[in-house]
Amino acid sequence: MRQRLKIKVTFLFFALLALVQGYSQNQPSSIQSNYSGILSIPSQPANIADNRYKIDINLVTINWSAYNNYIALKGHSFPWYAQNSPWSNFTSEQTGDSAAFWQNPNFQDEFLFERVDDQDKSVHNYNEIMGPSILYTIDEKNAFSFTWRGRSLLNIDGIGPELAKVIYRDRQVPDLWGALLSNPKVGIASMNWVEYGLGYGRVVYDDHKHFMKVGVNLKLAQGMNAVYMQFEDFDYRIDNGDSISIPRKRVNYGRSNRYDPSNPSEHFSYNFDSKISPAFDIGFIYEYRPNREKFKYDMDGEYDQWMNDKNKYKWKVGISITDIGRLKFDKSPTSNDFFIDTSNWDVSSLSIKEWDDFERQVVGQYDVASGDERTFTMSLPTALSLQIDYNVWQNFYVNFTPYWAIYDKASPTKVHNITSYSLTPRFESQWFDLMIPFSYNNYGNTAIGLSARVGPLTIGTTDFTPYVAAGNIFGVDGYFSLKIPIFRKGKPSDRDEDQVSDKKDNCPEIAGLMQFQGCPDIDNDGIPDVYDDCPADSGIAEFRGCPDRDGDDIIDRYDECPDIPGILAFQGCPDSDGDSIIDPRDSCPTLAGIIFYHGCPDTDGDSIIDPDDLCPEHPGPIENGGCPDTDKDGIFDYLDECPENFGPKENNGCPWPDTDLDGILDKDDRCPNNPGPKENYGCPYTDTDGDSILDKDDECPNVPGVRENNGCPLIEAEDQEIINTAFANLEFLSGKAVIRDESLESLDRLAELLVKKTEWQLRLSGHTDNVGSEKENLILSKRRAEAVQTHLSEHGVEKSRIKVEFFGESQPIASNDTPEGRQKNRRVEMEILFE
Repeated sequence: MRQRLKIKVTFLFFALLALVQGYSQNQPSSIQSNYSGILSIPSQPANIADNRYKIDINLVTINWSAYNNYIALKGHSFPWYAQNSPWSNFTSEQTGDSAAFWQNPNFQDEFLFERVDDQDKSVHNYNEIMGPSILYTIDEKNAFSFTWRGRSLLNIDGIGPELAKVIYRDRQVPDLWGALLSNPKVGIASMNWVEYGLGYGRVVYDDHKHFMKVGVNLKLAQGMNAVYMQFEDFDYRIDNGDSISIPRKRVNYGRSNRYDPSNPSEHFSYNFDSKISPAFDIGFIYEYRPNREKFKYDMDGEYDQWMNDKNKYKWKVGISITDIGRLKFDKSPTSNDFFIDTSNWDVSSLSIKEWDDFERQVVGQYDVASGDERTFTMSLPTALSLQIDYNVWQNFYVNFTPYWAIYDKASPTKVHNITSYSLTPRFESQWFDLMIPFSYNNYGNTAIGLSARVGPLTIGTTDFTPYVAAGNIFGVDGYFSLKIPIFRKGKPSDRDEDQVSDKKDNCPEIAGLMQFQGCPDIDNDGIPDVYDDCPADSGIAEFRGCPDRDGDDIIDRYDECPDIPGILAFQGCPDSDGDSIIDPRDSCPTLAGIIFYHGCPDTDGDSIIDPDDLCPEHPGPIENGGCPDTDKDGIFDYLDECPENFGPKENNGCPWPDTDLDGILDKDDRCPNNPGPKENYGCPYTDTDGDSILDKDDECPNVPGVRENNGCPLIEAEDQEIINTAFANLEFLSGKAVIRDESLESLDRLAELLVKKTEWQLRLSGHTDNVGSEKENLILSKRRAEAVQTHLSEHGVEKSRIKVEFFGESQPIASNDTPEGRQKNRRVEMEILFE
């Protein structure tokens, strides 16, 4: 009977030390993932901002563990190791009855392992459930969250090696009997509470490679129940296997009304022993983003959009402080600080089934300590955490997280977590995570864990050893989460890479333009190819995208002359001269002609088409370029002022005359209009015009003039300026006798002057450059001089007052080797005459 009692007591101690929360401390490796979302907020509030979710709804998350640093269950005790363990010695009836396992008389020796060292023994119990909670991303910089959590934490600290052995051996430690033992600061603290968190995260800096965000989680916490008990400098003596002695020592003890571990329904009921109190978590994260620009894209008319489904950092560092706050409880009427003072206390007679039994048989038997407060304050398990995360390659990361529990070891009313260090390599993606955490804590425990997330489901443990090995097991843990994830949008699918998402792309297989819903417009005519009858040629909507370059209302594909306006009768080709021969086939498109001459005319009928005929209106032999030479003097009739009389070229085809009949030809007569002797060069020994200048020296012998102008009248400066301007501004179309429009104004002013000066005559001398044949240029020079004569006569100047001379290319005034020189040589000189 005594042996069975010993086993029960030992198991109860093991259950207390081993089947409680260990060093996971609500820090499962799953929260290190960038896809942990709502689950990571209690540990790092800065994760609220710029996370991978638009909405992340937690349905239920459970986190539990059981560890200690003293008693271990031997791994072979589990059924999956039964074939090679003492378990196999039991009968089927025994293995089918769980009581048979615990009532094994050799249970303690066969199934438990005791770690014997000089370290204090501790127990840490944490359980958590996160109920319906939500994370919502507002925009690129802002997000908020709401969380609801129920939490339970138990700490047993400061159990020295001797005291742990006494408890574990049920005082059956003869080597310690009679010795006064000391154990400083033995304490227990436990609290169960709920909290409601409203979190806000914001991006505070985003420039080039550097990115920072902060977050705060403001919480309202309310305690369901709590208890604490602490021995200061606990001295004791084991008198024998049944009794102990304790010198007078103060015990700090308090519990709230509803704390009773013997009544689980009350222990975890949604009733509260404390008022609501504020608390908060705060965090900061810095990210180094050397390749941030590759996470931007242009799509659907919006530019520099972030791929919000992608992590952009090469490495990041976060720091957070969590659970800053405390809860105030009223002590139950039966709990108080007391002094314990006993000798030879027979503890074997104690029968404690409920917490009230403990207070009645232990607390109630001793003196109440003075100064006992009727309220107590339990601090939340404040902790400082540093998170360092490095992107090794693509979806592979490694995380290092030191986690430091912050608490006053001397405080009896402080629940706390455990300092630990974890190194976690992981693979993560939008719908799948796999993590293998390596961890170490200040209990001296090391562990290897495993965690996986598949879509909305996450499951894992920080210590996988109990499930795969037969070693000593100091506890187990695990966590489970189920949520509804709605991810933030990344770069939409764009198969043709035209920056129009497939969802909005009417042509998803062909690159196109946003304004055409992703369809191409190869010819850039503003008409998408699907509606363009001429997708390769820029056109207009009127012709369904087909071009009509010449604007003749005939689209180019049906227009034989797409660059020249035409008519439908000629398939879009023009017939400028109206000879029914379209211009592309008409050698003379501006001159009405006949088919025989490919659309060119032969006005004079000499079988030489007008463009090749130097005299198109007068028939002539081909050797004369189509010009007649009636008097056979080698001067074409057009250029021959005496076409029927043989004459020299120097006199424009006329025989030399003797106008004044003085026997001296005009070419040798200085006064061709006044008879005079040969010895006086054909001039009379008189002054005909009476200007005191003898006729032989007078260039204007019949018009009075002045000596400084060689006997001719002086021309006023303003009149000479009109003449000079008309000459300087006179220009013709290239190769034609057509005066340019810009020359007409100055010619009109010259005409006005000549109308006033009725005694004046005008000599026009035509000249050309040397481009073309000599004969052509001679004709052209005459035509240009005649064009000026015609214009002046049309503006009131008698044609008989205008004398025309022409010299072709024979009298250049500049070099014909340059464009500028040739321009100067293409001229009509003007000279005023007085007879």
